[in-house]
Amino acid sequence: MYIKNYSFTKAIYYLDNKYHLNLFKDKYKFYNNYKKYYNLNNKIKKNKKKLKNLNFISNYYFNNNLNNNKIKLNYLIKIRKIPIKLIKKFELGYCDYNDKLFNFFKKKKYKNKLLLNNGFFIKKEKKIINILNNSITFPIHDIYGSILGFGARKFSGKIKYINSYNNYNFKKSNILYGIFYTYKYIKKHNYCFLTEGYIDLISLYKINIKNVISTLGTNLSQNQVNILKKITKNIIILYDGDKAGILAIKNIIKILLKNSFNIKIFLLKNNYDIDDYIINKHKNNYTNKLIKKKILKNCINILIFFKKIYKYNKIKNINLKLLIIIKIIKYINLINNYLLKYLYIKKTSILFNININILMLQLISLNKNVFFEKKSLSYKNNIYIDIINYKYNYIKNFYKKNILYIKKKKYIYKKFNIYKI
Repeated sequence: MYIKNYSFTKAIYYLDNKYHLNLFKDKYKFYNNYKKYYNLNNKIKKNKKKLKNLNFISNYYFNNNLNNNKIKLNYLIKIRKIPIKLIKKFELGYCDYNDKLFNFFKKKKYKNKLLLNNGFFIKKEKKIINILNNSITFPIHDIYGSILGFGARKFSGKIKYINSYNNYNFKKSNILYGIFYTYKYIKKHNYCFLTEGYIDLISLYKINIKNVISTLGTNLSQNQVNILKKITKNIIILYDGDKAGILAIKNIIKILLKNSFNIKIFLLKNNYDIDDYIINKHKNNYTNKLIKKKILKNCINILIFFKKIYKYNKIKNINLKLLIIIKIIKYINLINNYLLKYLYIKKTSILFNININILMLQLISLNKNVFFEKKSLSYKNNIYIDIINYKYNYIKNFYKKNILYIKKKKYIYKKFNIYKI
């Protein structure tokens, strides 16, 4: 491109002809596909802007609704104990039963297609319905402050919390709630509290814990982890204390360990969330500073977390104890960083009073690619022999891959008439 001063497409045609790659049977096919993609990309960009504009207008409408509805405003202030300052800061609103918002957009000549792509208007029985009806709304911003979608706390129906449907802007698995407000505080402290919902985040913000982020539900995706990686590698998980919450914590630990995060957990009592915990402490005359200190003091590492939830100390059956330790080692095996893996094994041996060599052997045996002879554990030498066998097989596989790479390299050199430099 730089040498011949060609465009990207022209450069590909040039290389295709020169080296007879036959990438495109029809030369114009690629250009037409590229043109279609370019036009489609422009359409998506325009739609994204329109949807952001729709969200901005909708949010303004929801904010006005909440200010004019004293019952819903009192619900947030008196029952949920959210101060007016935070209601304004997080731009909370209320969506009523009326079709005023939809009618307003129709008057402004917004098309039905665009409104249905917005994420909270849906077609049901030939009518367009707003799924946010009769709910407190939480605008979900990106890191730059643009509103991508909405979360809502419903006052009626079985499902309490809902989010906008996925569209051009809003993809739940790519977004972390509160990042626009809390990014600088996470960077400053170099650790982050991970919560389940919007109100949990606002409750922590209320007691001056501002380095907090929400996953918009119990699941944490790899895309959300990638966003977290850029901000911090130190996480404190703060989920509900019920069965669903503990199951979610286990799944989050898995994905965070795979990405070599430093993890701590604040374990709540059964059927308790962080909002209930803070309200209860305020009733017992705890100040915000004391609550914050207590939360930070009672954070535990993943090994103590597993010991507590499985009630390891109360179990007398040896087989059950063995299963718990194997489960913990399986979690440790997910870590890619070998040093961090070793440190966790060392901590496990101290906490559960088990020989580190036996734990290391169990860890090695979990790896599917490792083949070693089974030896009796009566001699120390047998453990070292197993480790040597593991290392030998690892090196053997490495060289096999290397030989395949060299063969491929030679083929490429021949194909393009390139000589080794």
